[in-house]
Amino acid sequence: MPMLTGTIRNAAGDLLTGLLEVKALSPRKSFDAAATIGPAYREIDVTNGVIDPTEIEPGPIKVSARFDGWMQDFHPNMPEDDVDFWDLIESTIPYTPEVQTAVHADRLAIEAAADRAEAVADAQDSAIADVVASGETKAVLDATYAPVYPATTAIAYSGGNVSSVTTDGVATTYTYNTDGTVATDTRAGVTRSYTYDGSGNLTLIEEI
Repeated sequence: MPMLTGTIRNAAGDLLTGLLEVKALSPRKSFDAAATIGPAYREIDVTNGVIDPTEIEPGPIKVSARFDGWMQDFHPNMPEDDVDFWDLIESTIPYTPEVQTAVHADRLAIEAAADRAEAVADAQDSAIADVVASGETKAVLDATYAPVYPATTAIAYSGGNVSSVTTDGVATTYTYNTDGTVATDTRAGVTRSYTYDGSGNLTLIEEI
């Protein structure tokens, strides 16, 4: 016959001592067809968290946990193979989905939008770095810059330069040097400056 085993602790990790009471839900033929199984309780000791390994007839059973501060009944099906206590009762424990308030749902939506805006901003930074590092003009920068934005992004121009980019309500504004390279960008109240070497290569982007 299959064996019921396992270890039982409380939420603090303390090993529990108590009883498991097991019985068939109704009379039935035994697994080996040699006897009738009656719905009488069998007590199984649990000492220092360890269930005394006990053979249990396969089929529908009632398992009653009897511990200090915890008394609960379960109605699992004992399988035909050895089983751990949790694996036995897991399917009998109802799942209660997390309840989300409207405020919590709104916060999750805002965080997701911020994550998307940050991803777009990273793509923007990469596009700027690639174009500036290549030594090309601001006209090439403008032509290269726009395709990295998703279709929902609004791009504003001023004097032939990209002056602002708005994605999911988050705006990034830009200023330019006289040679057409990006001087600063500002997003969510944070301004960053762009530093170049004597050859016009981008060397640093930092908050100011």
